Formats: sequence, structure tokens, C-alpha cells
Amino acid sequence: MKRHRFIFICVFAVYFASCAKHYSQLDCFQFTFEGSDAIVSGFTPIQKVDSTHLIIPDTVEREGKYYIVRKIKENAFENSTYIVSITLPNSIMEIGESAFCGCKSLESINLPEQIIRIRKNTFKDCSRLKEITIPNSVTRIDEDALRNCASIRSLVIPNSVTYIEPGAFNECSNLITVELSENIDSLFGIFWDCTSLKTITIPNNVIGVFQTFCNCINLTSVQMSDSLITIGREAFCNCGKLTSINLPHTVINIDYAAFSRCVRLRSIDIPNGVQKIGNYAFSGCENLKSLEIPNSVTEIGDGAFNGCEGLVSITLSNSFTTLRTSTFRNCYSLTSITIPKGVQTIQGMAFERCSHLQSVTIPHSTTVENNAFFYCSDFETYYY
Repeated sequence: MKRHRFIFICVFAVYFASCAKHYSQLDCFQFTFEGSDAIVSGFTPIQKVDSTHLIIPDTVEREGKYYIVRKIKENAFENSTYIVSITLPNSIMEIGESAFCGCKSLESINLPEQIIRIRKNTFKDCSRLKEITIPNSVTRIDEDALRNCASIRSLVIPNSVTYIEPGAFNECSNLITVELSENIDSLFGIFWDCTSLKTITIPNNVIGVFQTFCNCINLTSVQMSDSLITIGREAFCNCGKLTSINLPHTVINIDYAAFSRCVRLRSIDIPNGVQKIGNYAFSGCENLKSLEIPNSVTEIGDGAFNGCEGLVSITLSNSFTTLRTSTFRNCYSLTSITIPKGVQTIQGMAFERCSHLQSVTIPHSTTVENNAFFYCSDFETYYY
């Protein structure tokens, strides 16, 4: 009887062993199919299958037919926090939005040569991604595509790229060096909070820089484009280690807070050709010592030099009519100022708290509003 029971148990075990499925990594991927193409639409880890180092095949078989893997669907691997590396086949032509967003353990991935666009949030918050090679096929990088990829230290953007959306590389806090495409004509908010970035060369094709290097607190060197027309809103705001900058003769506008809180900026030559200095453009540049505003400047905005505590010498343009509110407020080291004949009005608080001011020379025709020199010590006023 015991012999029969033993034989039955062995046969039963062999039967179930033959029925059990042997899973491979391929079984972890979900696919959808369009024509002859396969699309990776999702991923589910399976116990005892390696789900950390993924290799996506270039073809998959379904009911005896083979399909080429052409696309990673949007959100396909989003928040898959256990994935360490992914190898993509060269057959991939498109990666959808947020495909790898939040893959916080991802350290390496290759981009196939057929990719032409890195879409919104594709690698956002991949905080351990150490490097990425952008192929020469890519022409566009979308909003927040690599935002907060905090382990990337260097980046080369090939000349095939002609457009980068705002936020693309923001908060890449360990990014030290960047090589930009020569075929981009504007930079708009793409390296905000890249706190380790030290040097940057702006390609000669670029005509405008807007909100791009704000809070790059270790930036020490900037090579400007020879075609630059506009230094836009908050372009270099709070670049605390920037000590000097050379502006090309092509610059026309220095906009709102462009160099605000560049606390170590000691000198800047404003070229003859600049027409507008925007609100708070140099506010908080407390180590700026001297300033010569050329006659091409026709407008200086509110608070443009507010808080330039070390400013000792100012030469003003003859071409603007109004010294606006708070223009030189809190310029504690300023001892004298000559107002040009073209200035018709000095608005309230224009020189508030210039506490070391000793002499002011003003045209007889200039109107001085109440509190224009509020909280200034007694100074001599000379009219001409």
C-alpha cells in the first residue's frame, strides 16, 4: 500500500511541475499592438524574475506573428521605484510623457538613435540617474523632461536640438557642466536651481535669456552670446558667486530682476545700445561699486538698483525723463549724485535711505516728489 501511495505522489508532483509556467522578464511587460508595431504599455514585476535590470526586446511574438517594438507608452513605468537600469532597443522611435517619471532608483538608460523628442516629465524625479546621452536625432526637449535628475553631473545637448521648453533641467542640483546646442535661439527657464553649475557658454545663436540661471548659486563664469538682445526676467537672479559679467554690444533690454541678488557682482559694463533697465534689474547687488548708465538708456524701472549697498559712484544717462520709485533706495555708500537735465521728475523714495549722501545736483526744471530723499542725512543741494 505504501508503494502505491509513493508512486501516486510522484506522478502528482510531476504533473503539476509540467503545468507550472516558467516566467521570464518578458512576462513582466504589457504590450498593445497597432498594425505591425508593438507598444510597451506597462510593467508589472513578477516574483523571482529580475525586475531591477530591464531589457526591452526589439520584437515580440503574438499568436505566431512577430511585432516590432516601436514605442514606450505614456506613464508606462511611472513610479517604478525598484528599477535600476533599462536597456531600450534601437527599434524604439517614441517615448511617451512621464514614461519613466518617478523611477527614483533608475541609474542608467540609453536613448535610441531614432528618438526625435524627449517629452514632458519623461525622466522627472529620476534622482539617481547618473548620466544620459541625448542622441543627434533629438530636435526638441519638453517641459520638465529631466527635472530633478539630481545625480547628473554633465550634459551635452547636441546641435540637432532647436527648442527646449521651460523647466527641462530645473533642479538638477549636481549638474556642473553643460554644453548647449548651437541651434537654439532662446533659453527660457531651463536651468533654474542647478545649484552646482559653475560655468556656462551661451551659444552665438541665442538672442534671449529668460529665467534660465536663477538660483545657480555657484555660477562663476558666463560667456555671453554675441547675438544677445534681451537679458530677460530673472535670467541670472541670485547667482551669488558671479563677480563680473561682460554684456555684448547687441543687448537692448535688461529686464525685471535680471541680475537681482547677485551679491558678489562688483562690476558690469552696460553697453551703449541698451535702451531699458527693468524693475529691480540689479537690486540687492550689494558689492557693485560703480555704475555708468549710457545715453542710449531711456527707461530705468522701479527699484532697479535698490539695495546696492556698496555703490559709490553713478553716472546717469541723459536720455530718460523719470527717476522712478526706489531706483536707488538703500544705496548706503552713495555720497553724491548729479541729476541730468533731461530728468523731469524724481519720484518718491527714489533715493530713500541713502544715508551717506552729502550732495545732490539737480536741474531747476526737475520736480522732486515728497519722500524722494526720505531718511537721507542732511545733504547740500545744488541747482543748475
